[in-house]
Amino acid sequence: LCERFPCSLHVLAPPDPPLRHLPEHIGLQWFIHSILTRTVLHPDIICSGLFLLDRLRVTVASAREMRGEALLVAAFMVAHKYLYDDFSYGNALWSEATQSVIPVDAINCYERELLANLRWNLDVHVEQLSIFKTAI
Repeated sequence: LCERFPCSLHVLAPPDPPLRHLPEHIGLQWFIHSILTRTVLHPDIICSGLFLLDRLRVTVASAREMRGEALLVAAFMVAHKYLYDDFSYGNALWSEATQSVIPVDAINCYERELLANLRWNLDVHVEQLSIFKTAI
């Protein structure tokens, strides 16, 4: 993820509006580890989320300008909702999983933006996912 979205986040850009408790610099690798530790997502959700990010990277040129942490959370959130069709992880819980680095309003916005950029195409075929898992 860090290599595929090099402009996204090796250092977090300050959110708008700034948060008082946000550290000035947070590495993307630390952020990914933190999210995965807090959410304990099923591996299928993780792979599907990464697959959606890869699809976004390939189809949307401006994806490299998007914030990496926002893309990651939105992709995992959308993959979870799509695969499990339950609301055990609502958007407020995703905000908590980021330690409120990304507020709920921003998460809602990133979710809509990701879905729009993917043109609501969330289909991940088993064959595609298998090839993708092998590649990563």
